[in-house]
Amino acid sequence: MSQHGEWLREFAEKHKHVTMTHKEFLTLFHNHMTLCTLEDSFKRRSIGWKLFERLRVTPNYDSDKIIVKDSRIKTTEGELEPAQRCLACKHLGVH
Repeated sequence: MSQHGEWLREFAEKHKHVTMTHKEFLTLFHNHMTLCTLEDSFKRRSIGWKLFERLRVTPNYDSDKIIVKDSRIKTTEGELEPAQRCLACKHLGVH
């Protein structure tokens, strides 16, 4: 995922003169850019920061194998394992 961020920063640096609305950006991103390797069903789903953080610490998370099926985030091979939490967060009940 960090590589995707680098590609977007590189695009922004090369195209400083370009301005667009959020909707125009999504159209450009989904229909004309090939930098994202996520499954289309997952790429088009808006995820919040908390979900992104949880996926980042999920043991079998692989962005190339993520899909959304039956309104659940899964891998192409099955269910995601539970996210790993540090012991302090687990003890305090922080998700």
